[in-house]
Amino acid sequence: SFAHLLWEMLTLTKPYDGYTRGEHRECVVLNGDRPPILRTWPSSVQMLLASAWHPDIARRPSMRRIRRVLAEEIAKLRGGDMTGLEPMRRRSTFVLELPKDVATSLKEAAEVASRPSPVRVSKAMSIASRAA
Repeated sequence: SFAHLLWEMLTLTKPYDGYTRGEHRECVVLNGDRPPILRTWPSSVQMLLASAWHPDIARRPSMRRIRRVLAEEIAKLRGGDMTGLEPMRRRSTFVLELPKDVATSLKEAAEVASRPSPVRVSKAMSIASRAA
């Protein structure tokens, strides 16, 4: 869960390190044991982790709430500055900007490759190699 990842980042240690598979199954999976929440952490982070480990999944915080709590804590460390902490939508894929001549050559290669022709593969490879 994200709560375990957050705990690991805060402590710089792995939760349940040293547990055998059997111990992990019994203690964590069956009994719901969780790593300790340190009292030295901000109260909002303590409450966030405790609620993120709630046995009722429906009562756990959303990622939107988690992001907001963490952004507020970061802003406190920066004297209230929220710059760069606003939520933003990102594209799910990385868009690589190619030089125009390379993009044109690749487009031509794709067009040639899509044509029904016995020589289309060799022609497409020839066009692509010129671009490289």
